[in-house]
Amino acid sequence: MMFLLMASLALAPAPIVWSDAETVTGWTHGPTLIDDARVGDHAIRYHVPPGTMAGPGFDYRATGVEPTAAHLLTFWYRVTGTGTLNLMIKLVSPLTEGWQGTWEVDGAIPADGQWRKGVVDLGTDWMQWGESPQLDTKLCMFRLETAAGSEVDFDVDQVQLEAKIFRAESLGSRFEDGRPTASVRVENLLAEPIDLVVSGAEVSLAANTAEVFEIDLGHLSQRIADLAPLAMLREDITVELAGQPESQVQLPVDFGGALRLPPHPRLLITKAEVDEIKARAAADEILGRRLASLLADADRRLEQPIDLPDRGSQWWHWYACEDDGGNLRTLSPTQHECTTCGRIYSGYPYDDVVLASRHGDYAARIRVLGLAYQLTGDVKYAQRAGEVLLAYAAVYDSYPLHNINGQPRVGGGKVGPQTLDESTWLIPVCQGADLVWETLSEADRTTIANDLLRPAAEVIREHKMGVHNIQCWKNSAVGLVGLLLDDAGLVADAVRGPSGYENQISGINLDGQWYEGAWGYHTYTMNALVPLTEAAERCGLGLYEFERDGKSLRLLFDGPLNLGMPNRVLPNFSDSGYVNLSGMHALYEIALRRYGDPRYAKVIADGPKDSLEGLLLGVRPLPEPTAAGELGGNYRAAGYSVLRNSPGDDATWACLKWGPYGGGHGHPDKLSLILYSQGKVFGLDPGTARYGVPIQAGWMRTSIAHNTLVVDQRNQGSVDGSTLGYASGPGWTAAIAHAGPIYAGVDYRRAAALVGDDLLLLLDLVESEADHTYDLPWHLAGTWDAEPTGPAAGLPDDVPGYSYLQDMVQLADGAAVRGISFDPLKLQIAVTGLQPGQVLAGNAPTANVADRHPITIWRTRGQEATVGWAISLDGTKPELNLEPVADGYRLTATTGTRTATLVVRPDAPEDQRLTIE
Repeated sequence: MMFLLMASLALAPAPIVWSDAETVTGWTHGPTLIDDARVGDHAIRYHVPPGTMAGPGFDYRATGVEPTAAHLLTFWYRVTGTGTLNLMIKLVSPLTEGWQGTWEVDGAIPADGQWRKGVVDLGTDWMQWGESPQLDTKLCMFRLETAAGSEVDFDVDQVQLEAKIFRAESLGSRFEDGRPTASVRVENLLAEPIDLVVSGAEVSLAANTAEVFEIDLGHLSQRIADLAPLAMLREDITVELAGQPESQVQLPVDFGGALRLPPHPRLLITKAEVDEIKARAAADEILGRRLASLLADADRRLEQPIDLPDRGSQWWHWYACEDDGGNLRTLSPTQHECTTCGRIYSGYPYDDVVLASRHGDYAARIRVLGLAYQLTGDVKYAQRAGEVLLAYAAVYDSYPLHNINGQPRVGGGKVGPQTLDESTWLIPVCQGADLVWETLSEADRTTIANDLLRPAAEVIREHKMGVHNIQCWKNSAVGLVGLLLDDAGLVADAVRGPSGYENQISGINLDGQWYEGAWGYHTYTMNALVPLTEAAERCGLGLYEFERDGKSLRLLFDGPLNLGMPNRVLPNFSDSGYVNLSGMHALYEIALRRYGDPRYAKVIADGPKDSLEGLLLGVRPLPEPTAAGELGGNYRAAGYSVLRNSPGDDATWACLKWGPYGGGHGHPDKLSLILYSQGKVFGLDPGTARYGVPIQAGWMRTSIAHNTLVVDQRNQGSVDGSTLGYASGPGWTAAIAHAGPIYAGVDYRRAAALVGDDLLLLLDLVESEADHTYDLPWHLAGTWDAEPTGPAAGLPDDVPGYSYLQDMVQLADGAAVRGISFDPLKLQIAVTGLQPGQVLAGNAPTANVADRHPITIWRTRGQEATVGWAISLDGTKPELNLEPVADGYRLTATTGTRTATLVVRPDAPEDQRLTIE
């Protein structure tokens, strides 16, 4: 047998070394070379700061060897420093069709200085990342992620491709009747028999065959029994070729501490809460109507047939017009009309997108019927909910796995096209199932658990992500399945796992904003975290009290109160539209109940006060709300400088955005600024469109679409900026910030000052090592009092962003910009520069290509751009003067009889950089 093994090994080609790590040739993102190696003399090192997602890459183009599904990608790696590291591999190649094909290597790797062998089976399913395929790129990236309290060095050595001899995968673990076991599937990929050692036991596998091995882990029984709830124990199952320890593959399996759960229901409400809900509805007229509406809805749903779709749905972002980005309106299951131009769409993917509402309606039906059963005691509601659950259990396995491109990839779902969609559907399914669980037969519970809930949870768990809003939804879905079925391993993974709830909390900054920097995703994350937090509260797990490094769920409720505009609307930064806090009243019903902060009552009072959450958990009568966020401030963790001088909903407010980029939902907009006054947004940010339409990448995610610097008509880099100072005095606030390395060799600083409620001053300071063309756009809401006239600006029509501009002209000799009307105000804008420049004016897209607003661009060329702006909100045209002074600049604006001067000394001590004279 040993001879046969050696013969088989001889048939396997020698490994193909992509990089021996003896030089940094081919490596990207600035790694260094160290002389402490696992193989040879040197290794590659990459430093990973706290709370970072980054990592080195290797351009394998020069090797001339393409990876295939028949390869293993192997490498040695080591983590040193403090804390832990999550490691994924991203491969951009023909194998991944140009997408960022992503595999998880391991999560929560300790910084213990031990060399480990990383093995990625390139023939297994991969997660599809990236906005579009990059067909000319050949790159292997090491995606490294640290939590806020971790700072490590990542070393990598001997990156190579190996022919696969066997494949091993874990099929999960169980802890039943006090005995832990694990299942492992091993497949021989050769045309010869091989000998293996599986968890210490020698086995043989015939040629081209696979076998499942049940591993008895009885030695762990007492340790698992002693685990506290949510505690985790990981055991590595090892598989290797006999006599070849370097071929070892480690398959981690997890066990969780036994849960001590209350009886059903325990996810959305408990039996003890039923009487409280009825009493709340009886005492409050609005909530009384909400209860009546809920029961009427349940009666209506009782009569509806159960006719599940024959397939899963498609991506919501496809449901927009390719021509203008307008939303589509459903005329019928096969007819979809653009709300802007009237174009009709039919077929895939549009017909499949609308299936999401049908699947969502069935999930809602299960929950509504379950609530009606608990609140009335009438079993007819429970019976109908059980029938829907059994219907899904009968078809779930038949739904094909599919992603947003219709491919059967990890990261896709069965009911929906992403694990995100699978999770948002599964959460109400679990909540509803829990409400009727006591009425189901043991056989039906087993069918629903084994044919629906557990398979759905595994579809979701197969897709691994780091700190991300989607992972928060996934954790809630998996955690609710675990709490419903009393599966300690699922719950521990959802809460304590490498991507679990507790690690997601690190994505909240200390100013109370989710790290992605888009308020739509902030609220989306709140909605994602709450279902698991609520269920855990009823099950005694106390996640509302969880805190790490000063961060907790509560901060997500506090941040919007401080960072919103005076009318309690959150700005549309990055991939977000405007978010009205009153639309979050349901979330704040929960927050008021759990945290008792009277500031939350204002959000509830601004809304209709009739949410399901208000009925189930609301505090009535509402406490007297207290004020929050009435003046400006410098929010260093979130990266915003807020300028505001007056209280009240109509106060003028400006926000200078300089902070963290925000990951995949960030925009190239460092030092952009939004301006608000009297209930209107004047200084515009593009916000977002649906991701599946051209205007999203072609306009919304370009720098020229923002009120910031554009160099040589290219987008800024994806970087973080920094604050340089913040000051205030009687009737004024001011800030100065640095953009960071947005362009190689270019330094950009911007100062902004709000004087009173009707004058905004800006000073842009740009320096570079070479000549460049600088564009400084300003987007203002409203319409031109008279359309600008002059010779055509001659801007390119094939450059992202610029191709969306219309009617662009050059104003003669830098003539004053025309007035802009936007009810109830008239705006006047003035601009001047120390270097010769041009003033360009025209129109730019707002929500879509048919919806336009005025744009003004100051353009200059050289090594410097020193540009001053004044925006008057009282209809008075500003007269501007900009001059250098000792160590800085003086920008003076005169409007009518008032003169205001901003003095900026950018290199002075921080508390002396900004003054208003």
